[in-house]
Amino acid sequence: MDNENQVPNILMVDDDIPFTELVKTYLEDSGFQLTTLHDGQRAIDYVQDNSPDLIILDLMMPKVDGLTACKEIRHSYLGPILMLTALSDEIEEVVGLEVGADDYLGKPLKPRMLLARIRALLRRETLYQKGEPQNQLGNLVIDELNRSAQIGLAQLTLTDAEFDLLVYLSKRTGTIVSRDELYRNLLGLDFNGLDRTLDVRISRLRKKLSAVDQNEISVKTVRSKGFLLAFQS
Repeated sequence: MDNENQVPNILMVDDDIPFTELVKTYLEDSGFQLTTLHDGQRAIDYVQDNSPDLIILDLMMPKVDGLTACKEIRHSYLGPILMLTALSDEIEEVVGLEVGADDYLGKPLKPRMLLARIRALLRRETLYQKGEPQNQLGNLVIDELNRSAQIGLAQLTLTDAEFDLLVYLSKRTGTIVSRDELYRNLLGLDFNGLDRTLDVRISRLRKKLSAVDQNEISVKTVRSKGFLLAFQS
């Protein structure tokens, strides 16, 4: 959102029309604007011409399912995507995150949990307004004002979630950041010991960093302690 006073615009894609109407009423009563669509292909087409602040995308839909839609949407949309599913299979969750979803919620939804996840995802836009708008670490340049990052002359294509993770770790370079700290500050949640969201997000960020420069910068896992953004001197 360009204006912090602007009403956040959310796109919800789910083929259960009565369910989307209930969510629409709840979220609009909570101060959001909600657009609803009911199949994955329409969502793909919509995002080509519009830029919602957040997308809620159901996994199981006719024609084009949520995983396929998420992957296609990611070609032109870097904002937060929250996926919904009635499945409890962890493999489905990880696959969803790997194709570009930022977070995951199972059905049946608890309204307060949905609202908390939405707010946590949306608050990233202003989370890093303090401090210098541009930060350089070795060949890595992070521009927080324009939410972009590059290594040397190569631009990194990061989702909002990946960018926020990179910024958070970069501000603690040389320091091990615990999993609990990352969950509280990036997801607005306490780590429950089972959630895989952060692990998949770190894996995606590692791949994108190594694709540009395999030696300059990396995200290290320090066993039983957390994660560390490391630079080669």
